Amino acid sequence: CDERGAPCIRAVMPTLWGAHIHAPLHSSIGLSRPVPSSDAPLDLDSLSIRLDEIVRAAGDIALRFFQGGAERWTKGDDSPVTEADIAVDRFLAAELPPLVEGSGWLSEETADTPERLNCRRVWIVDPIDGTRAFVEGKPEWVVSVALVEDGAPVAGIVRNACQDASFSAIRGGGASLGRGRAGGHVLR
Repeated sequence: CDERGAPCIRAVMPTLWGAHIHAPLHSSIGLSRPVPSSDAPLDLDSLSIRLDEIVRAAGDIALRFFQGGAERWTKGDDSPVTEADIAVDRFLAAELPPLVEGSGWLSEETADTPERLNCRRVWIVDPIDGTRAFVEGKPEWVVSVALVEDGAPVAGIVRNACQDASFSAIRGGGASLGRGRAGGHVLR
């Protein structure tokens, strides 16, 4: 995080770096079937591939609004929100939960519900982290997604569509930086 308000991985993905959060929705881009049960172990390697595809598509949605202009308004807490935030949130809400059966949903742009507290696995989303920068036309915003299991982070990705870069991590697999459609580079 810097003085200009640009997001950083520490602020964007607090759930991956130590916070414990307990965190409901469908698939249209033709990805593989979800994990069969909320008790079944997750195949994080396969999940990370599908997660990257979905978050990349979400970043593309946001980028189209960024380049073409998006309607904006102010939320009750005096923070900005745009139609891009809502479009990306709806896309992710339709795509992510089916990847992990029985998973819950917690998003900055969706009303919270108590049902997620009963879910073993929860998606935590900020559809456009850095909305102020987005509104100001600065390419310093990202799409942020994390999955927690039993209150601990297991997977996450931060997508900077303007830079065509994704930072991702899975439990036990380290973190990587992916640029373009090429494979990622492991970060230490």
